[in-house]
Amino acid sequence: MRVCSRGCRADRSRSLPYKGSRRWTVCVRKCRNWFSWKARRDAGYQPLNAAQVVGYYVAGPGERVDRTQQQTGWPMAGFNDSAWPTAQPLTLGQPKGAASSFNGWMLVPSPLPPLELTTQRLPHLRLATGLVGIPKAFPAAKTTATIPAHTSVTLLLNQTFLTNAYPTLVFSGGQGAGLSLGYAESLYVRGKKKGNRNDVVGKHFLGRRDSVLSDGGPQQVFTPLTWRTYRYVQLRITTQAALLVLEDIYGVFTAYPFQPQARLATDNPLVQQIAAVGWRTARRCAVETYMDCPYYEQLQYIGDTRIQALVSYCNTTGWPAKLSPNSITRAWPRASP
Repeated sequence: MRVCSRGCRADRSRSLPYKGSRRWTVCVRKCRNWFSWKARRDAGYQPLNAAQVVGYYVAGPGERVDRTQQQTGWPMAGFNDSAWPTAQPLTLGQPKGAASSFNGWMLVPSPLPPLELTTQRLPHLRLATGLVGIPKAFPAAKTTATIPAHTSVTLLLNQTFLTNAYPTLVFSGGQGAGLSLGYAESLYVRGKKKGNRNDVVGKHFLGRRDSVLSDGGPQQVFTPLTWRTYRYVQLRITTQAALLVLEDIYGVFTAYPFQPQARLATDNPLVQQIAAVGWRTARRCAVETYMDCPYYEQLQYIGDTRIQALVSYCNTTGWPAKLSPNSITRAWPRASP
């Protein structure tokens, strides 16, 4: 039996290089000193089919969150994790390219700067059914609205432009209440016709959704695991025997942190508007890589990537030199930027 470098006597261990030529013997099964991570499966999360999206869609499902089954409190300091099992190691990781044959996790440092994260409030409530007395400041400012028991409410919120953001919903009470967040870049007149995207009356809502079941506790917070793309957000709430207090709803915008350096000088205001729309489109389609479309098609194509990279180089400095090679190497691992 070999003794690992942390002093644990284990019947399964192996020797591996550590910090140059120095070698440590590390337990791969039983050393709780070495493997101090703990893990527990959160049974409150399930994927939610995005079948309501019209047309070709490759951007992932929504989320179904049951807060009565969800593990809460773990991000807070002082959380008691004594009941959590020790995480089981799968294999030892090593840097990419360190070995010619390796079946484990290849560790690659990210060359990208942190993504932008900026609070972005939804400025307008366009439609409301099932609830009266909604505060005039909602949702542009943080304010509360009470949903009585045995009530169904539908609220249509307008960001006024397409955005990529982490929507965040804060609410209290409402044991057993169901909440649904839908995301769309336009409403539909009938079938697949959108018409004027500014118009909402007489149209119906179709789009990706998230669903949350309330556990009745105070200050419940829902934020999806990944960002959503939307101009319109439809919030639906159906309460059971307990009232629910809607405390806040807002987004946190995210994108690759481009800073525009170029300036277009023209006396034509229409050209200025077109340039602004083009730059907003470029930002929506650039996160950790370039993509075809953030709402419908989060895929990367070589033709699109070339144009997007040129737009980035022409309008910004510094950081595009990191995103463009990263997009190339992630799409084509053998490519040399």
